[in-house]
Amino acid sequence: MATPYDEWKTTEPVNDEAEWVRTRADELEDQWLTDKAKVTEAIADALSDDGEDFFAGVMAELLCSVQVTTDREKIAIAGSKAYRALIGPVFERLERDAEVQAQAEWDQSRKDPRD
Repeated sequence: MATPYDEWKTTEPVNDEAEWVRTRADELEDQWLTDKAKVTEAIADALSDDGEDFFAGVMAELLCSVQVTTDREKIAIAGSKAYRALIGPVFERLERDAEVQAQAEWDQSRKDPRD
């Protein structure tokens, strides 16, 4: 299935490196946010950088919040808070990796095939 990136790279001349890299990085981020392996890798990376205390604290808050209530709305709020706390560090890693890969793809596309 063709993506907007695929269509853009084949139909429009691309001279602006920054625009191309940003567009490609955005597409990679969107793909990777639904890829369990990529998200797992980003979580592991965040754990090694931010330390387990941050993640342990988020999980402890979630578990304690859920344990003291049977109210579904309160459980949903606790889950939402945990998601918001966790997505930041994970998204930062995915964004960084997507930008690195997009830049590498740009550089590769500009190489002279004779090299």
